[in-house]
This record gives sequence, structure tokens and C-alpha cells, in this order.
Amino acid sequence: MTNYFYRNCPICQRELTYKSKQTYNFAEKTNSCCKSCGIKSIMTEEYKKKLSDRVKGENNPMYGKTGKSNPFYGKKHTEDTKKKIIENRDYSKYKTEEFREKISQLNRGNKNPMFRKSFYDVWLLKHGKEVADQKMEQYKKKQSKNSSGEKNPMFGKPAPKNSGNGICGWYKGWFFRSILELSYMIFVIERFNLEWKSAENSEFKVEYTIDGVNRNYFPDFVVGNKYVVECKPKKLWTTNSNLTKFECAEKFYKEKNLKFKVRDIKKIQKEELIKLIEQGLVILTNKWKEKILIG
Repeated sequence: MTNYFYRNCPICQRELTYKSKQTYNFAEKTNSCCKSCGIKSIMTEEYKKKLSDRVKGENNPMYGKTGKSNPFYGKKHTEDTKKKIIENRDYSKYKTEEFREKISQLNRGNKNPMFRKSFYDVWLLKHGKEVADQKMEQYKKKQSKNSSGEKNPMFGKPAPKNSGNGICGWYKGWFFRSILELSYMIFVIERFNLEWKSAENSEFKVEYTIDGVNRNYFPDFVVGNKYVVECKPKKLWTTNSNLTKFECAEKFYKEKNLKFKVRDIKKIQKEELIKLIEQGLVILTNKWKEKILIG
């Protein structure tokens, strides 16, 4: 059985192991440090530059060697080697709170190389505006593809109540997702005392396809158990997406003995809306309250 000898690095206090008494005594006598600290002590900027120059350009043994001229061309680790590499990895030191805090401090605020930067800024600096714009366009298309149709976590579900860009809130306890919906509630449903319910649930979900991507559509209201109503500005009725959507909706609801209607309506004025808010008849979500009353 081998007897090991131990001492701490005089610089970083890391524990060092020696297999013989002789090497241990020599290390004690010379007060030697660990390899990591030893390298750091000689790694001056001048020395780093010297090492860099030795392997720069044509001095690099791999200079000009591409494709089959590269000695590593076509070579890969065997599955056994890959398995050994994975098994021998020690991640324990990376999982300690001390290590995480150290890394956090090193990359916090303006110490972070991406501080107040986006990847577009990096592309702009590295490639110039033309290439950066191309990369951004490709990135947007990729993100859109990765979150379209069934890949979207909200696929098949109605939109959350506080989502989207429309002004949303409650009118006498009825939830609306846009000023157009609120206007329809006041000027049509309430004025003519119509029976209605929301169409934003799975019962009235319409499935359709655009550019090979499966999508779902939820209209706004079911009125009098006879009409399914979508509130939409007239200028948007003829877009490619809406034409496809409305055509599928018309067929779907016809099978349910319902008529599908798209309606545009005069919007309630801001002054009227503020008055309803002050009377407590309209309650906006926090997202919109200040923008309407102050903005």
C-alpha cells in the first residue's frame, strides 16, 4: 500500500499529493506551488505574446491544412472513448454554492461581456450591418418556425386574459380583450338585451392550416345560440390569414347549425371609456389602467 504525503499550495491553499517522501521534502524545501499557480506566475503579457507569436500564421503546425490535408480529417472518438470521457468528468465542483457565487460575481453587471449588448450588436461589430441584418432575419424566421402551430405551448388554448396588445378588462363583470369587443358589448349586446356567451373555449375552437402549419382560432361571442361573432376592423377582413380563418370558421359552425359573422363597429370614445371607469362599470387590467387614465 502506497503512503501518500500531503501539503497545501502556499498561494491558493489547494491540497497537493506526493507519492514519495523525497518529492514531498523537496517541495517543502523549495516552497513550490501547484501547477496552476506556477503557470500563472510566469504568464506575463510579454510571455503570452511570445507563445502566441510562436504558433501564429505559418508557424502554426496546422497552417493551411484543411480538408484531407488535416491530420484529424474524418477522425472521431470511438463510442468507448466518448463514454470514458463522460464517466471521468467531475462536475461536483461546479455544483457548489461557492462556485456559483464566484461565477456570478465574475459575470455580474458591466463585468459581463454581453452587458447592455444583444447578439445583434455582436453580429454588427463582427460582420457589419448587411450580414447582421441577414442573420437577424434568419433568426426571426427560425424562432417563428419553432413556435408555430403545434410547437407553440399555447396551441389549442384560448389566449390568456392579459395577453395581446388590445385594451382588456371587465365591463359589468364581462371580460373583453379589445376596445372593439367592449364596444360590441355596450352598443349591441346590452342595447338589444341579447343573450350571449364567450366563444373563447374549446367548444368553439376552429382548426385551420396556413403554409402547412396547423393553427387554432377562437372567435369572440356566441349570440342567442344562433350566431358566432368575430369583432374585427373592416380593413383586416381581407388579409390572407383572416380569409382562410373565416372560411374554415364558416364551414365549421355551419355543421353546428350556427352562423358565423364578422362585425366592425364604431368604437367607444376615450372620454366615454374614462367615464365608465370612474363609475366603476369598467375595470381595466393593471397593464392598461395608467395608460388610459394618465396617457
